[in-house]
Amino acid sequence: MDVYGLELKRGQLSSSSIWVTHSGDGSKSSYNSVIAGWHIHQERYGDYRPHHFILIGRQSYSEIILLNLNSDQWQDKKGGDWWVYYGFNSVPTGVGYYPKSLFTSMAENANQIKLGAFAGTDRTVPSPPIGSGALRNSGQLGRVASFTNLCLVGQDERNNPITGDLPSVVSNNQCYSVTPVAHGACFCGGPGGCM
Repeated sequence: MDVYGLELKRGQLSSSSIWVTHSGDGSKSSYNSVIAGWHIHQERYGDYRPHHFILIGRQSYSEIILLNLNSDQWQDKKGGDWWVYYGFNSVPTGVGYYPKSLFTSMAENANQIKLGAFAGTDRTVPSPPIGSGALRNSGQLGRVASFTNLCLVGQDERNNPITGDLPSVVSNNQCYSVTPVAHGACFCGGPGGCM
């Protein structure tokens, strides 16, 4: 996941992240999620630098770019805990986990994994840039933010590369864009400016 610093206006938030969720029985109290990524939020941190964040619970944002990885069973074999792995072009290494006791419906499995970007803004402020601020069709493809080496780590702790395209959602195609997934990578982002 590429991470860029952006100078945002007061009231704006820009982020790239990964969601692991379970929709539960449809009620808000049964919805579970873990969201991890990078965001820029000047009002929270007092600067325009990207900061790593992790959220457990439910979040809603106004502008969104998502790629959906649907599954019936996403759970780690180590007692049902949700492990975090890292590794760039290498064998994934477990660095920690979320105990299954933190969750209700996600204690057994997740039914959706998403990756992408989101933006938030006060109603009177235009939407902020996402990624590098460049659109995929802007002629600046080398500058557009990307997700690369996309793979899932299964219960067998092996990489499962994502090679095919995924369903996507873009809230406003004039302000943001996402490319199809090809060879385990995609590009997403945009300049924002929507009201």
